[in-house]
Amino acid sequence: MRQASDATFRMRRAQRLGTADRNYNVAAFAAKARSALYGVEGEARPLHTIDAFLSAAQHKPAAARHWLAELDAITEAEIAMIMRNVPPERISDMAIEFATRLILINRNRLLKAGEDLR
Repeated sequence: MRQASDATFRMRRAQRLGTADRNYNVAAFAAKARSALYGVEGEARPLHTIDAFLSAAQHKPAAARHWLAELDAITEAEIAMIMRNVPPERISDMAIEFATRLILINRNRLLKAGEDLR
């Protein structure tokens, strides 16, 4: 069962990395991501990840600004280096590419969403 799941994940990563479909690419995948946090008790679906961050930022704006500054200080090259340091028996080149792109997209989404907090 696990092998089928891994094969499915590999196929989906390849499709998302290679598609021109803006509704199925890595950015669309990131935009659909949900957190484990709910905005209001009893809501049917948890908050999207950016909304969860913005909700937390309303309660702790100084902490949000701090983490946005930390995030802004990390370069694309540093992220790529970290990903390349994962042992090859633990992650494929395609998974590295997908994860790196996903991290960079989410980094940019958070920085953009947090512009009003700075």
